[in-house]
Amino acid sequence: AILDTLAQAIEAQRALGRKTVLLGHSTGGSLCLAEIARRAAANPASLQDLLLLVLCATPPRIDAGYVTRWEAHTAGGGPPLEDVAALVALVNRIARRRPPISCPVLIVQGDMDGLVPAAEVAQWRDGRLAAPVRCVRVAGAGHGLFRDAGADLAIDAIGRAIDDALQRAEPTE
Repeated sequence: AILDTLAQAIEAQRALGRKTVLLGHSTGGSLCLAEIARRAAANPASLQDLLLLVLCATPPRIDAGYVTRWEAHTAGGGPPLEDVAALVALVNRIARRRPPISCPVLIVQGDMDGLVPAAEVAQWRDGRLAAPVRCVRVAGAGHGLFRDAGADLAIDAIGRAIDDALQRAEPTE
């Protein structure tokens, strides 16, 4: 249902002739990657309007270590097991392929993230993506990038990257 909503929102913007920036935090980043993969397979031209992909605290894969960190992160209050299993399957399906991204990518990561460690997120930069990748590591921030220490820096970095992408997309005279 969430992927359908994302697809509909992208199509609504395309119908208006607008360029798109996709931003996803954690699972949201994985959902953005899944939608990009779906579009690349079904209609690659539908990705022409994608100016920028922003992945915030997005895991490149899920292994046993992640599951242990997830249990600590949710402290027993997380989603049902079948939802977690679906997330694991989605993330690891994306991990087996190189996501077909041609627009620039911004990776934003807290250096104190206990769920998705910065060392794992570095895999996005180290050859997992064919597109140009820029990384911002936010000092003192945990998994809650937009509410933890350094939230202002994370938001500013994203805003600047979006501004850069929009300027690149403007026709030159």
